[in-house]
Amino acid sequence: MMAGERMRQLRGMEIVSRGGQIQQVSPARYLVKSQKNTSQWYTVTQAAFGPDCNCPDYVKRKLPCKHIFSVMFLLKLPRLLQLNEVTPTN
Repeated sequence: MMAGERMRQLRGMEIVSRGGQIQQVSPARYLVKSQKNTSQWYTVTQAAFGPDCNCPDYVKRKLPCKHIFSVMFLLKLPRLLQLNEVTPTN
């Protein structure tokens, strides 16, 4: 994994951890708040060929951006919480 991709993943996790940064507008479409311009939202769409985003980073590189990673992490969150659940022992 390249350093740039790792940074985008970490930034995606940060977006999720802030809360209130992602809105689901349809079953396959999400709005993710810009981290630089707080009045702007980017659209992440789950398509048959994979996720896509209208942010400048994705448009230029055609590789997952922090907005795509944030939606991926959000969708996996319930499963991750279940996997990390600790059951108290007596």
